[in-house]
Amino acid sequence: MGKEEQSSGVLLMSGMSCNHWLRKNKLTLNSTKTKLMIFGTASMLDKMKDIEVKLEDTSIGQVDTFKYLGMMLDSKVNFTAHVKYIKSKVIPRLKMLHNLKHILSNKVKLILYKSLIVPLFDYGDVVYNCLTQKDSNTLQVLQNSALRAVLNVDYNTHIEDMHKELELDRLSMHREKHTCHMTYKGLNELAPPTICQLLQ
Repeated sequence: MGKEEQSSGVLLMSGMSCNHWLRKNKLTLNSTKTKLMIFGTASMLDKMKDIEVKLEDTSIGQVDTFKYLGMMLDSKVNFTAHVKYIKSKVIPRLKMLHNLKHILSNKVKLILYKSLIVPLFDYGDVVYNCLTQKDSNTLQVLQNSALRAVLNVDYNTHIEDMHKELELDRLSMHREKHTCHMTYKGLNELAPPTICQLLQ
């Protein structure tokens, strides 16, 4: 039996176990909010695209991407979908920042950047800190645009000069620092138990 057949069997058994648990606890499932997502390589996913899992006699739709706790998860775990999601949220705020670049002081614009845009980059960055270079560059371009608006400079201004003047890291370094900080907390039992257990 191949890995795909084994995985299919596990999924079906999990569905049956979930059905039993729901009936035992007299609960019902919201089928419109329940989706099936299989994580794996492109070849593995292609072999399992026709699998069907039922909960309470309702077929669960299979999806390639799904928003969960504010993050866009994707079946290949490359977080490209989440990068697109971040970009869709950042761009309107960038436009606002650029519209105000001749009106507000650099100090106020920096505060706006840190309060309105940085949280979008920071949320879950320890989780998605495994981006392809292309996706990493997509986020970095957004940050560069924001910094140009903050400093009111043109596109000929060197990126390193902007980061140095504002004392800000590139996003890739920012993510690495967050990852190191979370790792330290996990190793020293300063993080939630689930994370500490993963690092033991």
